[in-house]
Amino acid sequence: MSPITLPPGFYEIHTHTDGGETKVLTPESFGIAIATGTASRSAAWQISSDGLIVAFDKSGTEYQTLTNNKPCINGEEVTTEKEGGMRWIIYGVEHHLGNFWTGSIMTCDGTKLFWNVDSYDKVRLEYFKDVCIQNIPLFHFIPVGPSDGKPLNQLPGNKFRFENPPMGIGILETIITLIILNLYIILEMSRGNHAGKLTELLPPWLRK
Repeated sequence: MSPITLPPGFYEIHTHTDGGETKVLTPESFGIAIATGTASRSAAWQISSDGLIVAFDKSGTEYQTLTNNKPCINGEEVTTEKEGGMRWIIYGVEHHLGNFWTGSIMTCDGTKLFWNVDSYDKVRLEYFKDVCIQNIPLFHFIPVGPSDGKPLNQLPGNKFRFENPPMGIGILETIITLIILNLYIILEMSRGNHAGKLTELLPPWLRK
């Protein structure tokens, strides 16, 4: 399977251990550790293609995620500031049926530190010697609208704003279209002699 990346966009970040019921909450002020909870208030994070993870308040002020030490230190909290946000690596990304992604959030400074949730529901960095082991914390990335927080998979058409349709779906749609077209032509031919008049047999939306 080819590696995939998380498409840039707006997401709620849910924890994996409880089936995704708990989410990483957007902060209410700068300089405090981000935490998880089940609050119903908006928790939409913007994740850019370069790994910047940002929240916005109602006035549009940015809350960029980062740590207070460079390089990062095992056990330190993930906090926010107005600028200077860290570029994180979304590691081991997988796309799942139900329209969400899973992956781990890792530092980009070679320290092999990952987001984890402590017993006080705070997001802290934790060290893992082997980044391939199975107990690295996973998070669910659920696409949402930038302001209303409504999951995109509840919108008409079931399409993501930041995702191209899989190649297999495009091929299937083409095959179905050809089958319908052939059935249409057969039906029209059964109604009379249309030899040499293929254009007349085409559906109206394919005629020019």
